[in-house]
Amino acid sequence: MTAHLLLFSIGPVQDFIATARKGQDLWFGSWLLSELARTAAQAAQDQGAELIMPARISLQRQEAVANKIAARVTSKDAVALATAVEAAARQKLADLAKSVFDRIAAAPSEGRHLHRDNADAQVADLPEITWVVVDEVPGDWGETRRRAEAALAARKSLRDFGPVTWGAPVPKSRLDGQRESVIDEAAFPKANQNGRAERLRQSFGVGPAERLCGVGLLKRNGRHAVAAQQARGARVISTSHVASWSIRRAWSELSAAHSDIKLAFDHFIEALPGKDSLSRVPQGYEDPVLGRFDGAVLFAGRLAEDYEGDQLVTARAALKDFLGKARSIVEGHGGRWPHLSPYFAVVRADGDHMGAWLDGMSTPADHQNASAALAGFAASAESVVARHHGHCVFAGGDDVLALLPVATALDCAAALNDAFTKAIADGPKGSGAAPTLSVGIRISHATDPFRESLEGAREAEYAAKHTYGRAAFAVCLDKRSGAPVLVGGKWDELPSFRALQNAQDPDAGSLPRGLAYDLRHLAERLAGEDSALSPIRALEVDRVLDQKNVGNDATRTLWARLGDRDLSVARLTRVCDEMIATRALAALDGGDS
Repeated sequence: MTAHLLLFSIGPVQDFIATARKGQDLWFGSWLLSELARTAAQAAQDQGAELIMPARISLQRQEAVANKIAARVTSKDAVALATAVEAAARQKLADLAKSVFDRIAAAPSEGRHLHRDNADAQVADLPEITWVVVDEVPGDWGETRRRAEAALAARKSLRDFGPVTWGAPVPKSRLDGQRESVIDEAAFPKANQNGRAERLRQSFGVGPAERLCGVGLLKRNGRHAVAAQQARGARVISTSHVASWSIRRAWSELSAAHSDIKLAFDHFIEALPGKDSLSRVPQGYEDPVLGRFDGAVLFAGRLAEDYEGDQLVTARAALKDFLGKARSIVEGHGGRWPHLSPYFAVVRADGDHMGAWLDGMSTPADHQNASAALAGFAASAESVVARHHGHCVFAGGDDVLALLPVATALDCAAALNDAFTKAIADGPKGSGAAPTLSVGIRISHATDPFRESLEGAREAEYAAKHTYGRAAFAVCLDKRSGAPVLVGGKWDELPSFRALQNAQDPDAGSLPRGLAYDLRHLAERLAGEDSALSPIRALEVDRVLDQKNVGNDATRTLWARLGDRDLSVARLTRVCDEMIATRALAALDGGDS
C-alpha cells in the first residue's frame, strides 16, 4: 500500500489571535486555534494515521498545539481520512459555540437580544482549513515534505468565498470591524437604567457601547465553555497587574515584612466602598500582600474606573496612606522602595529558519523527534515566563506570546532563547543548520489599546529578524511622551546592552542624564563618510565623558557598546538610541525611586 503524507493547516492565525480588546479575548483566540488543532490531530491518530507533528507526547499533555499538522497515512484512504479530520475540527468549533451561545440565550431578559442564527453563521464561516495529501517518495522523506509544503502553499492561494448571509444595516464588531454585531441594538441602554449596563455585561460580557459579532462573543465568553482541567490561563491577568510588579517586587522577597504590609493593605481595602466588586487575578497568581486582588488597585488613575466623586477622593487617600506605610515597612527592613510604573511588556518569540531545519530531517522518525523537541520547548516556555513573574498567553512549537513586567522582560527573553537552544541541541541532528530564536518586545502603557501593544510586539519581532539579522532581540519602547524608539541586537550583545541599562542608575560614576543627546549632537556635527573622522569621533566621545566626570566603570560599559575606536556615525547614533531607551527602561521598571 502506498504511504502518503497529510499536511493539515488551520487558520486564520495571527490576525485572529491579535484581534482583542481584553486579555481574555487574546487568550481564548490562541486557545481555540490550539484546541481545534489538537482535535484534528487526535482524530487523525484515532483513525490510524502516524502523527509526525505534533508528536504524540504533546497530545498526552495540555500544552498548546501548533496550527499545522503532519501525519503519515498508510492504513486507509488518505483523502477520506483528511475529510474526517476536517469534519472533527469543525464539529469541535460548533460544539464550543453552541455552549457559549446557549448560555447567553438563557440569560434572563437580555438573552433574547442575541441574533443566534447570525452568530452561528459567522462562527461557522471563521475557520480557514486547508489540507493536502501527497504520495511518499520512497527513501526520500525530505523530498516528500517539500512536495507537500509546495502543494499546501498552492492550495492556500485558492480562497473559498461564499455569500454573506448575515449582512444588515447594524454596527460592526468593535474587535475588528469586519462582521456585523449580533447583539440587538435594543440591548444597549441610553444610560445605566435600573442596572441595565451591568446585566449586559453579565449576559454578553460587553460594555454599554461595545458591539460584538458572533466570533467576538465566542472569544469574549469562551472561557465558560472550557473544561476546568483545560482552563489554566482562561483569565489573562490584566496589563495593570503585570505593570504593578514594578512595586510589588519591593516586598516579594521580604518575607519578614509580609504580615505588616498585608495588614496595611487589608486596612486600605476595608476603606474602599464596594470592595467585593474589585477585580481579582486567577488562581495561581496570588501576591503575598494583595492576595487575589488585581494590582490595578495600586494605581490611583485606575481607581477612577470604579469610583467617582467623594468615593474616589476617599479611595485615593486610602491608597496614598497604604503606599506610605508600605514604603516605611520595606525600608525599615532594609529594602528599596521603587517607583510604581504603569508600563508593561508584550513578548513575542519565533524560531528562525524552522522550515530549512525540518527539511533536513531524513526520516519520519527524525521529524517526529523534532516535533517532540519543539513541544518540550513550548512546555518549558511556560515555566520560564512564570519564573519572570509574567503570564504566558500562548506557547506552541517555536512560538511564544507572553505579558511581562518591564523589569524582567529582557531576562525572560534571554531565558527563552537559552531554553530554545537547549531543546534544539537535544533534538535530532538534521542536514541543515540548527534554527535560532528571535524575540520582539514592546513596552506599552497599561491603558494603551491592547491591540496596538500586540501589533507593536509583532513589529519588534519582525525587526529582530530583518533589522538585526535573526538570532536576535529587539525592543520597541513606546512612551506616552516622545516618538517610539527601537533598539536591539544579536544575543551575544545582550550582556553589554543590559550593562548599559544598569549604568543608567543615578549612582556615583553612572552615565548622566542628557549624555545621549550630547553624543547625538556630536554625531551630527561630525557626520560624513571620511574615514579620518572616525578616530576624531572617538576622541570627542572621550572628551565629553571626561567633561561630565563619568566614572571608569560607566565609561568601559559605554565603550563596550560603541566597539573599537574606528567609530562610525551609524554606530554612535545607534548607541545613543540605546542609551535613551535603556534609561527609559531603568525608570519604567521601577528603578527610579
